[in-house]
Amino acid sequence: MHPLPQTPTPLPELPSPETRKWISRRIIRPWAVFILVGAGIAVIVFGGPWLRDSNPNVNNFASCVAEGNPVMESAPERCRSKEGLVFVKYDFCTQVITRARNPQTGETREFPTPCDVPEGWVKT
Repeated sequence: MHPLPQTPTPLPELPSPETRKWISRRIIRPWAVFILVGAGIAVIVFGGPWLRDSNPNVNNFASCVAEGNPVMESAPERCRSKEGLVFVKYDFCTQVITRARNPQTGETREFPTPCDVPEGWVKT
């Protein structure tokens, strides 16, 4: 058996301050800028529920009509908001605050009655 060498392995030398400054200016900063710009573009392009043009004041048939949105001639009457939500006019509905979630966007909202929850939303 050969004995293990007793001399310690020398540590690699650290780069000089000039080399570190060059690495920071030429490599790290451009990549940091690239990543930040890319993240900003991704947020603008893909957005998110927090960036969508959402009007929480339109949450039932009456408020939809009051905003000037078109009323469809159907039985029962329906109103389509600018966001594409469809509210149905019911003659009678219990006044219970109902929370619902839009499965397409993940947005959650409270509505004054279960009847005011737009079509396609899931009551939670």
